[in-house]
Amino acid sequence: MNQDKKLIQIFPTLRGRELLLEDMDLPVSVYNGLKRRKINTLDQLLELTTEDLPGCFLHRKEESCNVLLDKLERMATGEIE
Repeated sequence: MNQDKKLIQIFPTLRGRELLLEDMDLPVSVYNGLKRRKINTLDQLLELTTEDLPGCFLHRKEESCNVLLDKLERMATGEIE
């Protein structure tokens, strides 16, 4: 992971998208972890740093981070909306 960078710095093309977590088609465990941290939108998610991410998840932290980062990467490249 890019150490201690905000996700918006890693994925600048995602800035300003008005997207709720519910609309991101995330696995339930990833979605629940983010909601537990009161993250409701893509913009809120992008304000987290790579160091913050593992703390969002109770179990399978590395796997959950990888799933989320892969999803953001695919969104940033236009592979998925």
